[in-house]
Amino acid sequence: MLPRVLFASAIEIEFDNFVTQVTDYIEHNLHEKLNIATICSKFHVSKDSLYEAFHSNFKCTVNEYISSRRLEKAKELLANTNDPIYLITESLGFENSTYFCQLFKKKEGISPTAYRKKSKDEGAFEQSK
Repeated sequence: MLPRVLFASAIEIEFDNFVTQVTDYIEHNLHEKLNIATICSKFHVSKDSLYEAFHSNFKCTVNEYISSRRLEKAKELLANTNDPIYLITESLGFENSTYFCQLFKKKEGISPTAYRKKSKDEGAFEQSK
């Protein structure tokens, strides 16, 4: 019984390591055109294994995870830089600004421009305290 438990634990640790490696890769390559085939090839896994890993760990698809990370990074850039939206769009690997703005508004409830203004206004309010 013990060897089976150890084997299961080893698989779980290896699986966790795999997920960490993939998410690190995504994080460091958000500016690239990331796709499932590229990720599977890089990590020598099947699409099914990749999908299962993300569903088990994040309750979302790989593409949803990538979009989510890109949107979080976009929010940081909108709040902390004066870079034009089209440059933020390009730097995060979105296909185009229109798609980015639509996705941002769908997920955040406001446009990127409104988000930037709100962030700057809140920052100014915090500094005046």
